[in-house]
Amino acid sequence: TDQTLTKFIDCEFINNHAATEGGAIKFTNDGNTEITRCIFRGNTCNFGGGAIMFYSALNVHITNCLFYENTSSNSGGGAIKTLNPTVILFFTNCTFYNNSANGSGEGGAADLSYTNATFTNTIIYNNHQQFGKDINVGIGATATINYCNVDMPDFANGNNNLNSVNPLFVNTNTGDFHLQANSPCIDTGTDVGLPFAGNNPDMGCYEFDATAAIEDQEYDVFTYYPNPVHDNLTIKSHTKIRSIQISNLLGKIVLKKTVNAFEPTINISQLNDGVYLSKILFDSNNFGVSKIIISH
Repeated sequence: TDQTLTKFIDCEFINNHAATEGGAIKFTNDGNTEITRCIFRGNTCNFGGGAIMFYSALNVHITNCLFYENTSSNSGGGAIKTLNPTVILFFTNCTFYNNSANGSGEGGAADLSYTNATFTNTIIYNNHQQFGKDINVGIGATATINYCNVDMPDFANGNNNLNSVNPLFVNTNTGDFHLQANSPCIDTGTDVGLPFAGNNPDMGCYEFDATAAIEDQEYDVFTYYPNPVHDNLTIKSHTKIRSIQISNLLGKIVLKKTVNAFEPTINISQLNDGVYLSKILFDSNNFGVSKIIISH
């Protein structure tokens, strides 16, 4: 059926252990599962799937999840292992880092058998295995990998991938897997319907916050009123204003307007209540940045 059987949202699975398979979770005969914004760290098992084992699981969607330092001791799949027809998985905007398949294991990040797996906007980097690559596409498995940072596994297909380049995480030692401002994984993903900043989505579980990268300075003096703004935002400046754009706190542009005035008024009645970031471009080619509050 189309009914979602299991949901995990904003959960953390840390330092769990299984004597057999699936250090944190083992799925058997499950379907339409959703795992969203979850962290799997330091989970271990004696056999496959340091974090998760999938044994017959259909249409599982894993989104914005972080897998790091998970370990499988005597089999493949440091983070993920699949087995037994049929498993269908969708990994979207996830991060796999420093997972390990020890012993005779394959696929430090994922060991796939009898599986149809799709990876999109995902970083798979610096995982460890005895044989092969970070992802092992084994017997009865297919893998489609697009817009990912990965050492492309044998028997997989896909396009627009980075070849396992350093993603420049902020600090892996402290578990901060946000991207630095010069990361090659910024703006190199594809739009899958999730919020994003910049021109295109980023790879990995955390979208780079463009608002945090803007220095808190104003190159031309301006004011805006009223504050909070209800329906009309008026900007007053001694330098002629050329354009204004308004972004939400995820960095997505929600309004952009060209003007040619010292004191333009912009109608913002179509925007929802909340905090936004306004960026004003002046005739001088300088710009000003400020936060605005919308409250209808």
